[in-house]
Amino acid sequence: MGVNRLNGNGIVSTGGVIMAPDNTGVPLLVNPDYLYNNFRTYQIKVIDASYNPNQFVDYQTFQQRQYYGNFVSLRTQFVNYDYNELHILNAVHFNIDIATYPTRNQLYTLYPPALFQQYVRMLGINQNDYIVVYSRDTLGGMRYAAAVWELFRIYNHTRISVLNGGLNAWRSAGYETTANIKWLQFNQMVDAIFKKLIW
Repeated sequence: MGVNRLNGNGIVSTGGVIMAPDNTGVPLLVNPDYLYNNFRTYQIKVIDASYNPNQFVDYQTFQQRQYYGNFVSLRTQFVNYDYNELHILNAVHFNIDIATYPTRNQLYTLYPPALFQQYVRMLGINQNDYIVVYSRDTLGGMRYAAAVWELFRIYNHTRISVLNGGLNAWRSAGYETTANIKWLQFNQMVDAIFKKLIW
């Protein structure tokens, strides 16, 4: 099994370990060895998509508390204790309940691109970053990771892959985890990433 790198053009070289690449040149799935070999290049941002559906706030409460687009308050409301207790080193937590909002008829409504962009900036995600997302839930840690993968692609950020097997696969491979929470400053993300938004 070869060592895998990002080449000089920012395109992923597979090295024989990537499954089901799509036509963007970015793999749909990566394994723990691939992530370990690449994420220290700082060209990869790792997202923990662990989710607790019991924290859901109904749309009336959401409106009363003026949560719409108030990502600082939402991060206080939706704390993921699984992430806080254990996650991949340097991973940031992405919460679907913060990245979307509830309405009367829909639990997860998409924000306009500019507001989604604000939340992504809070996580330290830049326009050209290659993202690997994982979770720790059922279906091999793939359920919520796949939802976050799809959400980023809706907003036209296609440089994103899912860690096959999630956190359990990472730990089984013997790679490092931590309880240290990574707090990030706002980054400058170019608006062009969202110009081709697909609704």
